[in-house]
Amino acid sequence: MTTTKISKRLELSINDDSQQYEVKIDNLTKKVVYHSSEFSPISLEQIQKLVDKMIRLKMITLFGRPFTSVNISLDSIDETDDLYIETFHTNPNLPDDELFDDYDRVMKYDEFLEFL
Repeated sequence: MTTTKISKRLELSINDDSQQYEVKIDNLTKKVVYHSSEFSPISLEQIQKLVDKMIRLKMITLFGRPFTSVNISLDSIDETDDLYIETFHTNPNLPDDELFDDYDRVMKYDEFLEFL
């Protein structure tokens, strides 16, 4: 288990260079109403800060009514040791294999950290 920074005031625990979060966001308030993590627990305050940053960077697009569901992944996705952060938008009212690829984003984690 390693710890990595999201910003000056936020750190996340990452298990073997991988972490998965499932998040449900209220589209009107932009507040996280549900979250879970695959490996290590995360507080509502921490996930809200992560989501706020991802919305500002347009990595998360709020659409539909009344909620947006997003899976957030921190992982090495190629043969390098680079860590990436990705979003996968889903809609729980559609089949599980229905993804919204036009909204999904990926960014090198080091570049993500450079943004305030």
